[in-house]
Amino acid sequence: MTSDADDTKRSFTAGALTVNNRSYPRTLYGFDAERTWQLDRKYNTLVTAIGVSDSTPSGYGVVFTVRVDGDTVKEFTMGPGDTAKKLSVDIRGAFRVTLAAHESYTRSDGYGAWIDPTVTK
Repeated sequence: MTSDADDTKRSFTAGALTVNNRSYPRTLYGFDAERTWQLDRKYNTLVTAIGVSDSTPSGYGVVFTVRVDGDTVKEFTMGPGDTAKKLSVDIRGAFRVTLAAHESYTRSDGYGAWIDPTVTK
């Protein structure tokens, strides 16, 4: 995927993260982060899981959003201790896809994570 980033948004960091006491080696995680990739209508499916880092304060939530060509197609709110949720999103014909993880708190103690996001043809 080629990145088409908006410099006003925080980006994701790639690496390992622990969600609900389970370590995931391949995540994109961030505090109030959003990123857009240009797909050029070449892919069919986005497969991923979402979760909230164990370092996130109790009682706080993260809103995960998938947008395809500007339209919200999936949106979920999760908190620390929730089991990672698997997602499969139809992206046939999509020019761009955006993944976002927006927190409901103002401290950067925790992260929303996209776990092993993969696009397939």
